Amino acid sequence: MALRGGYTDVSSGEVVVGTPETIKFYKGKVVGLEHIDVNTVVIKKATDVLVPYTDSTTPYDYKLNAKAGSVMFADTLATFGLTDGDALTVSYKYEAQAVVDALTKNAAPRYLRFEGLNTVDGDNPVVVEAFRFVIDPAKELALITSEEMASFEMEGAILSDSSQVSGSKFFRQRLLR
Repeated sequence: MALRGGYTDVSSGEVVVGTPETIKFYKGKVVGLEHIDVNTVVIKKATDVLVPYTDSTTPYDYKLNAKAGSVMFADTLATFGLTDGDALTVSYKYEAQAVVDALTKNAAPRYLRFEGLNTVDGDNPVVVEAFRFVIDPAKELALITSEEMASFEMEGAILSDSSQVSGSKFFRQRLLR
């Protein structure tokens, strides 16, 4: 709901030599692959295989960030003849993952009930009910900390609800006095 989108499950698979992925080479830059959590990566310029990073003393062409599915090309290359903009082919295996496409669905009005404490008035309970609430796309979404969603700021609009026959057609607040 926070992103107004949907997700697609992607089964584990392989980008094979016969139909490899194409990326562009840029010295010292990071380039993302189509998938994340990749392994057995082979990058080629035509038939020349680029040299992956192994240690700080061995010349290399790229460092792989396997979990993020990206490669960072070296400033000083092991393979000669690479120039910015060169087309490279990549083959690799990848693990199952989900792809979330944001802002692909219309906002659906929802009933919202907030139960809280009025800290200004002795921590007395307060309840707010919005009969039709449309959530705006997330303004801020702290992705992951300690394996949980950290925070998520929610904004939206309260719409009129013509099915309410008495009181406000927008929202109601209940608090102790």
